[in-house]
Amino acid sequence: MRPYRKRSAATIAAAILLATAPPPHAAVREPSAPSAQETEAAQQAGAPQQAKITAERPAFPAALPCAVNEKAVRAVTFHLTRAYDTPRAPRPSMQAAILGEPQATPEQMAAFIERRSPSPKLSCSVREIVAFYYEEGAREGIRGDLALCQALKETGFFSYGGDVSPAQNNFCGLGATGSHAPGASFATPRLGVRAHIQHLKAYASEAPPTTALVDPRYTLLRANRPDVFGKIKKWRELDGVWAVPGKSYGEQILALLAEAERPDASDRSLAAAEARVQRTPNDPAAYQYRGSAYYARGDYANALADFERAADGKSPGADALFDRALAEEKTGNPQKAEKTYARLLAEAAPHDQAARYNRARLLCIARKYDAAIRELNALLAESPDDAIAQNALAFACIGKKDYAAAWSALGKAAGKQPANMDILANQFILESCLLSH
Repeated sequence: MRPYRKRSAATIAAAILLATAPPPHAAVREPSAPSAQETEAAQQAGAPQQAKITAERPAFPAALPCAVNEKAVRAVTFHLTRAYDTPRAPRPSMQAAILGEPQATPEQMAAFIERRSPSPKLSCSVREIVAFYYEEGAREGIRGDLALCQALKETGFFSYGGDVSPAQNNFCGLGATGSHAPGASFATPRLGVRAHIQHLKAYASEAPPTTALVDPRYTLLRANRPDVFGKIKKWRELDGVWAVPGKSYGEQILALLAEAERPDASDRSLAAAEARVQRTPNDPAAYQYRGSAYYARGDYANALADFERAADGKSPGADALFDRALAEEKTGNPQKAEKTYARLLAEAAPHDQAARYNRARLLCIARKYDAAIRELNALLAESPDDAIAQNALAFACIGKKDYAAAWSALGKAAGKQPANMDILANQFILESCLLSH
């Protein structure tokens, strides 16, 4: 075999720097370029401008070119991309009903609007519009949180831009039937909200509104659409009814609610989670939700306690088991986490790729390379383009001293994600361990 000529010492040093850099998340994102405004601001501030550099990715042979110095392998550290580590907080049911009590708190909804629309075109405050939806919704038995999400969808988070103007206080497009028809107008934001809630009630219930009728289309719907009056019980059933053609209309509203109530590290989020547990103390999903809030705050012990409660029982869901495994690892018990992932894959979701990767990663760390390779091969059989799994397979093969297989796996990984620094670092490091003359 022709002697392999390795790269320069400077290149190897760069590989070592890559090996010691913090690894990126499993979902790798390339850095974005600065915007024109950011560049102009930097120039005005006198900041030095970085020269534009275009670098080609180094090429590596397709097959392992020569033998490996195992002593060198023992002296270096290879990159294993970290776990998929975001809890799977319960999402709104796709069967969510129009009638019922809100699940998200007013504080969550207000924060969501302020985050997405810092300057909404409203003639009242954000807190007031939220309060109107919750109060009017409660009066008629309509879920105020989802009605508000519908208003956010219809108005573009109160930015408007269509046929309806902000001054109309028409938050759901009542009477705006196209062809530049502006639709109904209401004297105050509360009356606009009341009309929206009454119109939703016309779809979901045959019972009349409890307050004086302000929805100008309520009687039209009752008289002309007996096929839908009082018969639309779920948000998904609004598809093609409220909006035409309206494909996935209800699902988009539910997705907005999921974003609004996603747990984070704030006190507001934890308070909402506590309220959910108090409201439904026997619901495993409430504990999973609160556990996700604790997890976001770095309180992994309390998160684990809640995730264990959520996953208790004979047939826990895959998401509850996934979250429990995350917290088990965070609280220093990776062996238990690996077993929880194994149970998830065996009993709840055999095709859960994130759980499979996380389990394989833990097996690699525990040096159970044969089991890790089996798990990763199963993952790659279903997702052959998964570069992160290929990188982990290379890691396990190195542990097994199967350097040819590791080299091949890294090549495949690089072909799928050439900008992934974990993969590039591992290629450099393995190359630095080759014997050369």
